[in-house]
Amino acid sequence: MRRLFAFQGIRMRNNRTLFLLPLLLIIIGISGIFLGHLYGGSAAAPKTRLLFLYNAYLQFTFLFLLYVFVSTFAKDFSNGTYTYMKQIGYSMTKCLVSKSVILFLCSFFVINLFMVVTSFVFHNTDFEFLVLMLFSINLAIIFIIFFAMVLSLTIKKTMPATLTGYGMFILLNIVNLVGYGITNPADGNSLSYTTFSALSGQTISHYSLSKVTIDYEKYRYILTTVPAFFWICILLIVVVFLLKRKSMR
Repeated sequence: MRRLFAFQGIRMRNNRTLFLLPLLLIIIGISGIFLGHLYGGSAAAPKTRLLFLYNAYLQFTFLFLLYVFVSTFAKDFSNGTYTYMKQIGYSMTKCLVSKSVILFLCSFFVINLFMVVTSFVFHNTDFEFLVLMLFSINLAIIFIIFFAMVLSLTIKKTMPATLTGYGMFILLNIVNLVGYGITNPADGNSLSYTTFSALSGQTISHYSLSKVTIDYEKYRYILTTVPAFFWICILLIVVVFLLKRKSMR
């Protein structure tokens, strides 16, 4: 398995994924800081400024990196890599797992480091708030990776799969607005973002969540993690089903 991870890492370096991914994540982080300064100002509370950074990683990662994630999986269908890997003893499942782990670890390192450093720069003293935010954004990254994997397994071509993903992003965002933010965890209209907004002292302006009374402080662990866990499990079930179907052919 170690050889498989090394092989996948070399291939991803050759197609510049491992260069493009950290670069885009750093740009997203800088844009979040810029937006926080633009709309919140330097006098804004540390939690408010972190909220802008969290929102940038939540939404822009889906919008900017969906293509990178989809292409990482889908290109191997078109160039016959999965067939080759199967011939040398590695199943498609192992290939997908190795790619997913590499993508997640790369994203995890950059995002967490950027947010921790920024938290110190902003003089944030509520470390529980930061840790919960990091946990939430890492779940969102896992969600996006599995989402990209499902698109790649069903459509198999990078551009059609990516465009389908963007269409579903718009649809899920609309459902998030009217459905209490439970459909897409990688969205500014999600329940997790609304919870962090409340925890940072912001007024709730969400279309449907503003109409209900929720103790965001008391249920913060559930509200910021359970929806993402649920959708990750659903996507994982779909991935397992698709892989079993392919293995039977």
